[in-house]
Amino acid sequence: MVANDLLVDPAKRFSFLASRPQSIQRDEMVYLLLEKYQKDFRPTLVSLPLEGDNRALYVEKKSWEQLLEHLIQTMLVPGNFEKHLDTYQHLTKKYAVEIRSLETFPKTKKDLLTAYQSFLGCIQELADYLFMPFAIEKILSPRFHEQIMQEEPVKGEDIFQAIGMPTLANEFQKMRIEICDAVLERVSPLEKSRDLSKKFGWYGEYSYVEPLLDSAFFLEEMGKMSPVQALEEKTRILYELEKGREEMERIFPMLRTDQQRLSVKILNTYTFLRSDRIDLLKKIQCSGRIIFESVAEFLRNETSLLWTRPLVVSLLNAEIISYLSDGIIPAYERIPERKGAVYYRDTERTEIMAQKEEVDKIVAAFTKTTDKTIKGMIAFKGVAAGPTVLVFNKQDLKKVKPGMILIARTTMPDYTHAMKIAAAFVTEEGGITSHAAIIARELKKPCIVGTGNCTKLLKDGDLVEVDAEKGIVKIL
Repeated sequence: MVANDLLVDPAKRFSFLASRPQSIQRDEMVYLLLEKYQKDFRPTLVSLPLEGDNRALYVEKKSWEQLLEHLIQTMLVPGNFEKHLDTYQHLTKKYAVEIRSLETFPKTKKDLLTAYQSFLGCIQELADYLFMPFAIEKILSPRFHEQIMQEEPVKGEDIFQAIGMPTLANEFQKMRIEICDAVLERVSPLEKSRDLSKKFGWYGEYSYVEPLLDSAFFLEEMGKMSPVQALEEKTRILYELEKGREEMERIFPMLRTDQQRLSVKILNTYTFLRSDRIDLLKKIQCSGRIIFESVAEFLRNETSLLWTRPLVVSLLNAEIISYLSDGIIPAYERIPERKGAVYYRDTERTEIMAQKEEVDKIVAAFTKTTDKTIKGMIAFKGVAAGPTVLVFNKQDLKKVKPGMILIARTTMPDYTHAMKIAAAFVTEEGGITSHAAIIARELKKPCIVGTGNCTKLLKDGDLVEVDAEKGIVKIL
């Protein structure tokens, strides 16, 4: 049995990938991405339920490490990174056309099947870009840091900090600038909020079930700012991007070899691409929602049962394809329990384990930690002390008060406003190009990333000291 097998020393057999808002369709998507490399690496994925809609993803360790090394070595071949970027630009343009076609409501199940298969194909083409940040954080970044620090420690630290500064505006920053402009230009709030919802509504997407950003959201965001605050935020965003460009121009002459220059280009480019690739995926997924809504409608009409998009995105790819191609209807009564289930997939089988006792044992085996020391990579130096606040999702952001220490598995652009008032940040995941690291450098706040255990060992209200000079967190 897969369940019993998963209980046998998972720490040695599996590597932690990430924790994110997930659904079964998102789990299927991650496996679809891994399948791109199945000729050379054995794709095996385990997804565990966490709090709310969050899930933790684990991959077979040996294959994952080989894949990450393969990605980095491919990028370090002269000329390959330029091809990598050219292909991304091509895919961006191609997907703009695909997204418009996916947004055309399919008239039959046959049309819907074609649209769904096209949708899956779009996602799989992004595999290199979706996995590359993990390869950068696990392999390229620490190797480059070690090399540059051995040569000249002072100059090396300067270079390493500079390459983590973004030089291009991501979609979140573009959205914030447009909100600021709306406040500064005193345009009709209602009309502008509708325009912004059409342009950026997709940003709320993650696992096909979240509410998208509507006009009410943008009205509220505009209402939070005075013209002075809007000008201040817009100026800060533009200043940080210009500063990043200046820093890249400053440090490039310090680099001695073509390999160093290529490594710096990869590291700095992915401070932008790590966000942009997810933004592109979100846009594709928003179009995918139309497919899942259509599948739900067909199922409601055929079964007279209350099929909805949240239920459909708890189906496996094979179940959706079997329904659309052969009319095989999934067991409706078993689908809701999948939200709290363990998902397992390898090249031979897919299993969804929903029995609570079984799930609890597997989750405990994967998430147990014996290391009571909280330490990680220094993203920005400094020392700060205060009460902790654990943030697992956007709803938790309202708990963050001035002077608190923000503890998270990872941070996202939506967290930026809460990070402005926090005294320091500590994350379980991430590296030098992670969102938390970038914002820490921008706000000049102590930050430690990649601890691996901070959310397991800390709880709301713990008094801690974040020593980002040594890379450790002490419980006071």
